[in-house]
Amino acid sequence: MSSAQQDSESVRQATEPKRCLQTVLDLAYRLLAQHGLDEWRISFDHARRRAGLCNFTTKTISLSRHYARQASVDHITDTILHEIAHALVGPRHGHNATWRQKAREIGCTAMRCHNLTFSAAKWMMMCPNGCFAVQRHRRKSGLVCAKCKQPVHFVPAEDYDQLSS
Repeated sequence: MSSAQQDSESVRQATEPKRCLQTVLDLAYRLLAQHGLDEWRISFDHARRRAGLCNFTTKTISLSRHYARQASVDHITDTILHEIAHALVGPRHGHNATWRQKAREIGCTAMRCHNLTFSAAKWMMMCPNGCFAVQRHRRKSGLVCAKCKQPVHFVPAEDYDQLSS
């Protein structure tokens, strides 16, 4: 996706109302039934970076509620089909050729990762000497700047936004 397409997708996501999770649930169960996965169930989780997950042990496809509320219907459908392809080929295939073939066969793009930003990072991780500042969803202790070897600091993203304005 080009930078311009990503920008227009971000604007579209910001202007559309948040989708009802029941709509996504209905779509997901319809797709499960269509592919003969009647024993599987759908759940929502609080993931902020991944869109979906296939759990073979519990026969559950889990979708990020943040993603489900903000992504386009086409992206959500593709994510559900991505996870259904995992369910159909079994746990030993990951994103290999067998999985890719099944994913394409059922109408998925067979892409391994999405490039949507659907949840704002809570933290800014930065070097106290100004070497870098990057967004992070979680804080991690014990990190140091690769350039100057100083311990990094975590600042709430909204505080950082106010500082940089």
